[in-house]
Amino acid sequence: MLLRNDHPAVGALAGRERELGVALSGLTTALRLEPQILILLGEPGIGKSTLARAVLDVAARQGMASAAGVAIDDAGAPPYWPWTQIFRRLDAEIGIAGIARREDLARDLGAIAPGVFGNATSSGDRFSHFDATARLLRSASVARPLSLLIDDAQWADEASVLLLRYLARTMSDGQLFIVVTARDTERSTQEIFGDTVSARIVTTLHLRGLDADAVRVQLGAIVPRDIEDGELATVMRLTGGNPFLVREVGHQIEDRALSPSDVTVSPSVRTAVEARLAALPQRSARVLEAAAVLGLEFRVTTAGHMCGIREEDALDDVDRLVAARLLERVDVGTWQFPHALLRDAVEARLSTSRCIELHRAAAEVIEREGGNRALKRFELARHWAVAALSGERARAATAIEAAAREARGQLAYETAGRLYRQALTTGATEIDDETSVRLWLGAGEAAARAADHAGRFDACNEAAQLARQLGRPDLLADAALAMSPIGPDLWTAATRRACAEALAGIGAGDLSLRARLIAHDVETHLYSAELYDFEPATRQALELANRCGDADAMAGALRVRQFVLGGPAHVDERAALAAAMLAEGRGLGLPHLELQGHLALVDVELERGNLASAAAEIDAVGAAAARMRDRHARFSELTARAVLAMAHGRFDECRRMAAQAFAGYPAGGDPNPFLLRSAVLSNLSHHAGVEAATLHAIEEARRPVSGEDAGLIQSLSDARVLAQAGRIEEAHTLYAGAGPAETWRPPPHVEMLSMALGISVARYLGRRADLALLRSRLLPFRGHHVVCGTGAVAYLGPVELWTGVAARATGSLDEAIRDLEAAARTSHTVGAPGFEAEAKLELAGALLDRAAAGDVPRARSLVAAAARVAGRVGADALEDRATAVASRLGSAHGALSRREWEVAQLVAAGHSNRGIAEQLFLSERTVQNHVQHVLNKLDVSNRAQIATWVVRRIEQRSE
Repeated sequence: MLLRNDHPAVGALAGRERELGVALSGLTTALRLEPQILILLGEPGIGKSTLARAVLDVAARQGMASAAGVAIDDAGAPPYWPWTQIFRRLDAEIGIAGIARREDLARDLGAIAPGVFGNATSSGDRFSHFDATARLLRSASVARPLSLLIDDAQWADEASVLLLRYLARTMSDGQLFIVVTARDTERSTQEIFGDTVSARIVTTLHLRGLDADAVRVQLGAIVPRDIEDGELATVMRLTGGNPFLVREVGHQIEDRALSPSDVTVSPSVRTAVEARLAALPQRSARVLEAAAVLGLEFRVTTAGHMCGIREEDALDDVDRLVAARLLERVDVGTWQFPHALLRDAVEARLSTSRCIELHRAAAEVIEREGGNRALKRFELARHWAVAALSGERARAATAIEAAAREARGQLAYETAGRLYRQALTTGATEIDDETSVRLWLGAGEAAARAADHAGRFDACNEAAQLARQLGRPDLLADAALAMSPIGPDLWTAATRRACAEALAGIGAGDLSLRARLIAHDVETHLYSAELYDFEPATRQALELANRCGDADAMAGALRVRQFVLGGPAHVDERAALAAAMLAEGRGLGLPHLELQGHLALVDVELERGNLASAAAEIDAVGAAAARMRDRHARFSELTARAVLAMAHGRFDECRRMAAQAFAGYPAGGDPNPFLLRSAVLSNLSHHAGVEAATLHAIEEARRPVSGEDAGLIQSLSDARVLAQAGRIEEAHTLYAGAGPAETWRPPPHVEMLSMALGISVARYLGRRADLALLRSRLLPFRGHHVVCGTGAVAYLGPVELWTGVAARATGSLDEAIRDLEAAARTSHTVGAPGFEAEAKLELAGALLDRAAAGDVPRARSLVAAAARVAGRVGADALEDRATAVASRLGSAHGALSRREWEVAQLVAAGHSNRGIAEQLFLSERTVQNHVQHVLNKLDVSNRAQIATWVVRRIEQRSE
């Protein structure tokens, strides 16, 4: 799959044989249904685009449909501009719009290329649009392989790059080859592409300057004579082997017929442009300047009108510029600069006053031309932003705000946020404060949609400050409701203050606004210990919402009341709330509220142990997610399915669902996907064993998001995994960092989780006092199952499992046996085999600890039954524990080695590790390791239990 010798790129690709080979290898791989992305990096003029387009030519000869999109170095391009160009070309070649309609994807693709697919009709969630793009490319490539080019990606808008990142992360099949070029001299690769370069399907090549032999070949294609060694050395010194500069030098040698001794030409592109323009009429230079202001590609009529000349005269000037190799024709009426460097050089020669004059002329001409107003809003915004330097700032701000709203409608939130802020800067003193509040709120909403938490806070805080200065509580209320209710203390304090001041200022009759402000204020306390103190406030918000009948007020009030009542004492009230959410959601036409009702019922049914009913509600969540095409809903569905699969002992399904949930939910959102993935995998490891993926997940989750610290639940969950993995010291550090157990005041919805996880970790660490305390706090909730009250992120089995574990570890064996028997029965009844096996192993251990008449035979039967269940579901950690408990039923001193038996006897005699070390002539560290091995093998958690076991073992031997 090589270029023919007569291909126009052959000379230009001299010295790029290795890079071409890598690119063609990727193309071959893509044709085997393995999508590939090739990123070409390098300085301007190094040959990235030449190589990329040559590869696309090869692809076209192989029967692939090829399309290219070029990003532009100005703010006048619409969002997704490279993708818009690609889809236009694909529609012309393979009718991709028709494919989208047949696959029922067109409605989700309108935001990316409305001119191709029509206007978007979905919610403001980009996930559905990105997912639709991936599905369309996969489907289209089945019928005909696709090769795509995104050129000059360093200038692409953020949304275009995010779409590329999504494809890199999610595309796993299809005949798709994407080449991306980018300069890495102005922004780093990380700044441009983020984590794209590390994706499995991505290959990155850095293009460097050509060697002397390749430069000689390039010059030979331009200069009609042999290049002498001295000339070649001079060219290498001037250009560094940069192909674009080599061509410029070659053309100057050819144009000026220089002798070898005269090769002292400068490699400056601007110098080359000046030299060419000097031979042309002044009017042609003015047309070229107008073209440079319009962009890399332009219409000749627009450039001519900017210069005040007839179209025929402008065409004559363009012909001269084409002959001078400064422009090239694209299609009827449209021309472009052959290279972005040429356009940059022309624009750089403009004085400030001339630049402002041309941008104003461009804005006025484009406004008169009409056409597609949506697309032209971005051009107008760019031109008016520069023209405003000489006046009409308010007019410019209006144009920029219109572009910001258009970007928001296309879900290009990063672009929208930048434009809203630019409107504020451009408008300066010519726009009033009320307009400024509106613009700041627009910037805040865009930042929130883009998961720019700090940007959201800054923008909304600015809006709030202006509203205070204006004495406008209605605007302050808008700012308060736009603020994030979750984040660092500084943010939540600002939100609470704004809510309080707005409530004090608005009229008592504005029921909807009051209800929403009260609910928003309560939401700032969702993860605090004092949340339940706001129960009266949630009742007030719900009452106001009922009185006014406003849909948004009702949704907000029901949501925060669900959180406030998230504890186990209010499970029946939450069930009633869920029913209200379903009814109100259907009655008010609020699919998100209806979805919230189904999710609330998932939590309720899990807590009640009705796993079958929970599964039915998860199916309802899935159906709603499909209808709404919403990534949040899909994420909630997949996470809940992972939790339910873990409860049922379907561990592979749990891993698969968790992976799918995380893959479809980018970082930085709310909820934090890293935390939720960590929660699911951590609970899975309790039965399936600690895997490398779990340890990696908890490390990622501990990276702060929005500045918040790791909370109690995260610390306890991570400590449990680390302790299970044998990293006791790290587990101890995390546990200690949570503070004394008696001071723990978790939010209501994680009350049971906190106690159960605390018991699990305290047992590993031998914290008897904590075990007793935590057990006492769980005892009132016997009959419940340990879950999160507002979000299906964990299922830890019956409460009796954990009260039984704590009772056993503190020596209350009769109580432990009673609770563990109940836990085993309940787990069997609800269909939670892993928890049934765990309860039986704990029960067997408690029976062996008590060693009353009949306890040992019963323990043996329980261990055998638990081992069978653990083996059937693949619960490796439980199988290991079954082996440990079984060892206590075996030899004279169990599974302990002779040295471990000696250590165990000395522990039973009351010796410290130092005392044991002195008696056995060992290091204290070695003794510590032996003691830990004894604890693990005997399935006990402290030295007192070792002593009890040794005494009973000696008694059994004497019998």
